[in-house]
Amino acid sequence: MQCYSWICLVCSTIQEDLETLLALERANIVSKYHQACQAGSPWDLSLWKLTDHQGFLLPGMCPRPRAMKHCQETWRGDKWLTMLRKWGHYHHSE
Repeated sequence: MQCYSWICLVCSTIQEDLETLLALERANIVSKYHQACQAGSPWDLSLWKLTDHQGFLLPGMCPRPRAMKHCQETWRGDKWLTMLRKWGHYHHSE
């Protein structure tokens, strides 16, 4: 098989370009990782302490008694709405 010098040159250039792109991509990933590790603001941490892994407010972790009462009233309202939706099911039972 005969090797043409210009084809080998193009192949080596493409290979070098791919290696350069992969190195740049790795460097970009590492820099994003380091930025994310340093980006914890106090607001993020205070919000993280109040929510669970799904984003719901944790009971008893509300910041103020007024907010805690609001959480409880919201929960009670949802409970009553559920009971009223199912009223036909329980209406004739004793």
